[in-house]
Amino acid sequence: MNKKKKNGFTLIELLVVIAIISLLASIVFTSLSSTRAKARNSRRLAEIHQIQNSFNLYLLNNNDKYPAVAQGTYCIGVPSSQTCWGDRNMPGSDILFNALIYYLNPLPADPLPTRGWGDRYLYLDGVTPPGCVAGAVTGKFILWRPDVQPASDQDCLGKGFFSCCGTGGPCMNNGGLYCAYKID
Repeated sequence: MNKKKKNGFTLIELLVVIAIISLLASIVFTSLSSTRAKARNSRRLAEIHQIQNSFNLYLLNNNDKYPAVAQGTYCIGVPSSQTCWGDRNMPGSDILFNALIYYLNPLPADPLPTRGWGDRYLYLDGVTPPGCVAGAVTGKFILWRPDVQPASDQDCLGKGFFSCCGTGGPCMNNGGLYCAYKID
């Protein structure tokens, strides 16, 4: 008998090919996610530097005085009629907005604004506890959130220190961690 040989792939061969393609796709996706996170962190560092430069230029033109906002925490780049940081409802400030927009236009927002809180950079004129230990640092700060909730200064990408929330500041009663970069 003459058997005819069929051309084509067996089911096992197709499954092996699909498994290999899936493995390669997952490696590419992981690499892409990591690259995007690194890009966001680079952008954050550049924007924090730009905000700091804006404050420095403001100081040069205003007798070394910061914008005359009351002590507290305010959204950078948000007028008084708006809030930021999601359900934390951090207030904007027309004084801060008008002072900085002259030197940095547009004022930056966080590169990952859809994550709830941490959608803007904040300006703090007051006190924040570094490293979640007793004691606090007084001054003027740029506050920000990295992609993951920081647990050490290393998570703040070499720009400032991680800080805990008590019942005030950008966390209100919800607790949490953020990065603080002292500018004065």
